[in-house]
Amino acid sequence: MPAPAPTGGLRSSFQMGKEADLRETIVGGMMRHEFSSTGDYGYYKKSMQNSFTPSILRRRASTAAFSMIDCLIAVSIVGLFFSALYAVCSQCLGVLTTGRDLANVQQYSQYRIEQLRNCSWAQLTDSNYLRNNVFNATQPGSPMAGKLTETVTINSFPTPVTPAIQISRAPAGPANPVSVNAAVTNADLAQVKLTLSWTPRNGRPARTIATAAILSRF
Repeated sequence: MPAPAPTGGLRSSFQMGKEADLRETIVGGMMRHEFSSTGDYGYYKKSMQNSFTPSILRRRASTAAFSMIDCLIAVSIVGLFFSALYAVCSQCLGVLTTGRDLANVQQYSQYRIEQLRNCSWAQLTDSNYLRNNVFNATQPGSPMAGKLTETVTINSFPTPVTPAIQISRAPAGPANPVSVNAAVTNADLAQVKLTLSWTPRNGRPARTIATAAILSRF
């Protein structure tokens, strides 16, 4: 008489062996069954892939276009950054150029004032001498040579006369007397005012500086 089949919580060796042949693993949310003894693993894997692939493709298709939008936004931000950087650099270069020109003009003005200071009283109050010997040439080696409009005004001090001695020189020269007054020669002090005008680079507005000095007859 055959032995009765085991009941309750006991399992036969045959059942345990069949359960050992079937191992179930979960990879990335997808169930995969591996069969070590049956040889149906390839067919089962293919059927599982066919059942899960459409949902994966739909999920990827719903988010695929966002990568292109992200790239376009990133490129736009980078472009705006470099545009702002270029504008800042241009402004900085413009400020540096303006400061350099101003320093050169101040040096040029000092050179002219020293030329007038070295003149005698008769020479200082003679417009023809100033035109032919002082304002006949620019400062040697100056970066602003040929770029400045020079105007010198000489008048008695502290009581001015009308008109004052005035000479103007264009950037390309020559110097020409604007007004002449021999009464300035009779004064003991003279106020010399030198005005320099130039047009900066980069399309900036014209600029003007003035330098004044009091010179004595004695």
